[in-house]
Amino acid sequence: MEQSAYAGFSVREALCDKNQVYVEAVAKPASDKYLLVPAECWSERNKFYASELKIAGKDTGKETIAQYAKRMNKTCVEVGMWINADDVASQSMDYQTEADGTLVYHITFENNEKTQKLDYSCDTVVYTPGQEDQKLEDSIAFTLKDQSGKAETISYLPEKTQTIKGTKLVLDGIDFEKSALNMNCTVKYHTSDPKAQTWEKWIKTDDADVNFYLLDEDGNEVESEGGYGDDSMGKGGTLTECDQYRTAELPDTLTFLVRNCMTKEVPGA
Repeated sequence: MEQSAYAGFSVREALCDKNQVYVEAVAKPASDKYLLVPAECWSERNKFYASELKIAGKDTGKETIAQYAKRMNKTCVEVGMWINADDVASQSMDYQTEADGTLVYHITFENNEKTQKLDYSCDTVVYTPGQEDQKLEDSIAFTLKDQSGKAETISYLPEKTQTIKGTKLVLDGIDFEKSALNMNCTVKYHTSDPKAQTWEKWIKTDDADVNFYLLDEDGNEVESEGGYGDDSMGKGGTLTECDQYRTAELPDTLTFLVRNCMTKEVPGA
């Protein structure tokens, strides 16, 4: 028995820049009697809502994956896809199901090779229905399309000295490194606390728990695809906070919400 008896796999799109790799891979059921279920959901298919599969055009309400499959007279088939690469420490994965039952994987990971490596492979697996201990495995070779040349940096500066209310933090500026895949946002600021001018002392202050959250034009938080802090402090108490967002048009004026990441409180409110 081969994978094609249950599903056909392919890579639709594979892009990279110097920071990130994005791969869109798909599994198309061999018959409309099959409901493809990601391996990440399989063990909980009797508990997870079918909405986890993001099935286009279907209102699954409070049905579990198993209940939805039964109502639609479909057999659940467990499948899996991942990028095979020694240089990939972790992969972020999301999926959705198109109207014809095709399961679409959106896979992203940090580009540790900095575009020096463009050839990868995507491992695929189908677990035989009713005999899930029997795996049908295969692999797809693909080449990334390098989008690094489309990067640009956009800088924002405060119109005047801007001290963050309720803190001893002063905003210095914000840089966006914008590419075809994402935007790396670096918030540059410093502490005016004379007793917190080294990292060891700074990390013990309440201000060390303060984070910056980008807002859209309607005042809603823009979802971050990942963030990190630089565990160091520069001369004069300078600090940075970095977040990654999906590429979008940037407005002339930016708005950030400043909030304590531990208490969820807004300083000085």
